[in-house]
Amino acid sequence: MADIIIVIIAVLSLAGIAWLTSRHWQQLLAYRPGADNERVERRKQDIISQRLERKFTRVSLPLVRSVRPAVSKAFEWARRSYHGVRNLENKYRHLSEQEAGEDLKTGPSVQYRLRGEIDEHIQDENYADAEKKLIELISLDAGDPEHYRRLGHLYVEMKEFGQAVETFSYVLILAAKLKREQEVISGSDVSEEASDHINLGLAYRGLSKYPEALKEMERACQLESNNPRNLDLLLETSILAQDKMQAWSAFDRLKAVNPENQKLAQFEEQIHELESKSRNF
Repeated sequence: MADIIIVIIAVLSLAGIAWLTSRHWQQLLAYRPGADNERVERRKQDIISQRLERKFTRVSLPLVRSVRPAVSKAFEWARRSYHGVRNLENKYRHLSEQEAGEDLKTGPSVQYRLRGEIDEHIQDENYADAEKKLIELISLDAGDPEHYRRLGHLYVEMKEFGQAVETFSYVLILAAKLKREQEVISGSDVSEEASDHINLGLAYRGLSKYPEALKEMERACQLESNNPRNLDLLLETSILAQDKMQAWSAFDRLKAVNPENQKLAQFEEQIHELESKSRNF
């Protein structure tokens, strides 16, 4: 009896989502992203829709786990269709606002207002509202990596490290695309890229994925080999990843660049502890 009730609930949910999808079917048919920007556009939409996806998944997962595999697959298809419709609704809503008279994508007054609201929300620790405004800002100016960087930092502050990893990963993709288009590589570009790898590494550390974090710290130090902060984080992450060879290498590099670093003695002791543990095993 319980199985029948669950299946009925799933079918009713599917019917509702199918009805919503059918209302916007013409929009679905009309939507054709540019081939050259398809990868970036798809990635952007993934990030912009994260908050909706998380909330929808929290509701749908218990049901999906309860029904039979066939029903689960059908529900997953319907869920994706629902997300597609919502993304299109957001896209066309902004297009409609543009047609109404104000160019939102380039309107500095609108973006200035949003930045001010974001600052206020973050200062008041209203992170959920800050996230909404940041996503709105991104939808108006999706080509600026700085918006995504700020969103990534916000996710770190919210302890949503998985979202931070997704966002900082996309920052690296977008920044590389802009660099190719501009065909100019300056010292500031290299420093910015190193910082993006550091941010991604710290997000991985929040998930306790230390090997992945260590790779990002290594990339940052390859780009800026004498940056004391990056070397400090590389050494710290090497210890967390229990990579003794990398830890000693980072220790020597940091000592050469910043011999006055007050943490060197502590780092050295931690590396010796790692070696002691490995001998005991």
